[in-house]
Amino acid sequence: MKHKLFRSLSRLLLGTAALGSMWTTQAHAFDWSDTSIHYWYGSTFREPGVTDSNGKASDIGKNIVTFNHVDGYKYGTNFFNIDVLMSNSKDPSNNGTSGAQEVYALYRHNLSLNAVTGTKNFALGPLRDISIEAGFDLNTKNTTFAPRKRMLVFGPNFQFDVPGFWNVALLYHYENNYNGIVGQSVHFRGTGMLESAWAIPFNLGGVPVSFEGFADVVAPKGKDGFGESTKTEILFHPKLMVDVGSMIGMKKNVLQAGVGWEYWYNKFGNNHHTVPGALANTLFVEAAVHF
Repeated sequence: MKHKLFRSLSRLLLGTAALGSMWTTQAHAFDWSDTSIHYWYGSTFREPGVTDSNGKASDIGKNIVTFNHVDGYKYGTNFFNIDVLMSNSKDPSNNGTSGAQEVYALYRHNLSLNAVTGTKNFALGPLRDISIEAGFDLNTKNTTFAPRKRMLVFGPNFQFDVPGFWNVALLYHYENNYNGIVGQSVHFRGTGMLESAWAIPFNLGGVPVSFEGFADVVAPKGKDGFGESTKTEILFHPKLMVDVGSMIGMKKNVLQAGVGWEYWYNKFGNNHHTVPGALANTLFVEAAVHF
């Protein structure tokens, strides 16, 4: 039954993406686009079950390189993000002493209901639009756990009328993964997810600054690969990015640098009271170049 549901959702999301692609082709070109490369680093990341010799959660240093692309066309937007996460030796690779490496990819398509209907009927109160969001997350990591996340999401996205943007989506979330320790795939039950993203520009003492980030809340999704019940998961990732390029004579929004904070509660649905490393509290620094 779960496999049939996963296949049905896959066809639905692929159909939505194909529809977006068709409309993009009909529009002949993107109305706008932004592509960027980011480097960020933090020294206190954590992973569930990764502990020191005393059984306490290890603080893990990670160098992270991100490729990000977002574009808009007549009927909506596309968002693609891929992170390459390189841990230090405290988060070792499988059967090795060097740090693990992870690749995490995310895609979201938003279909604007205002654009599709040719009206402003979905600009309601504080909202500038409502869209239908569909997308997926994929990951792989070369640890003993060997995760292979395959996640599908679908639902309405509410776009608030603020400088820049602030979106809040209420999504149906379905995930398959892999647990290399027990050597089997894990099929979680479908659940609800709140997903938010924002980028709000402002000036601080004449300096262009952007308050950016994302937040996710995933409801319990059934049993994990060890037979334990998952818990509500919260990921909060805000950052302040300064437009340093414009301060040294470059074009606006080309070169950014800033600081951020990542808070991850019950990481991957693990109970942080019983699983060391399932609660992470990380400061990071970041630099970005936009093309």
